[in-house]
Amino acid sequence: MGIIKCNPAAGIQNALDELISNTPEFSEILDAEVERLGLVDIDVRRCLRFAYHETAKIAHGNSGMLTIYREDHKDCEIAALSIYLKIQQQWKNPLSWREVEGRKGAE
Repeated sequence: MGIIKCNPAAGIQNALDELISNTPEFSEILDAEVERLGLVDIDVRRCLRFAYHETAKIAHGNSGMLTIYREDHKDCEIAALSIYLKIQQQWKNPLSWREVEGRKGAE
């Protein structure tokens, strides 16, 4: 796994949607994130649909480490991003990432 086969003209979010629909581990990872953050399953599922759009608004630069700053996101958005990133960790060359409380001291 690791290659998303879809129509590139359909867009990034559609590719992400296809990724989770074709990943058997999705439900297990979703359940773990819902429990970890004390959320409701349907709320996280709604955030999955807009994860790329919302994240792209605040993405800046490339340090080689993708950092999710909790202060920049709602809990359901954090769960959605974590789901995508945990799925891709199983691939050959996964993105490095971390989740931190705030920007101060995170560098």
